[in-house]
Amino acid sequence: MLEKIKEIYEKTKIFFKKNGLLLNWAEFEKLDEDQKINTLAMIAPISNEEKQMILESIHVESKTKVLSKIIKFYLHENHTDKITLQ
Repeated sequence: MLEKIKEIYEKTKIFFKKNGLLLNWAEFEKLDEDQKINTLAMIAPISNEEKQMILESIHVESKTKVLSKIIKFYLHENHTDKITLQ
């Protein structure tokens, strides 16, 4: 599980950088895992419905899974925006 959480943090850093968002990662590391996921959900440039879905998840594992899917979607979406389809 710890590896999965670290993976989502790395993807989130990429996602935030692509969207021009800054986060004090040193301060962020002081939070517990549940607070970290909630913080990422609240500041991420995602829809309110997506944020609500994360926050309503009971366990850190389920919150992490939902956030991971959302971030993957947005990173993939941003990547494909630059491809021209004919």
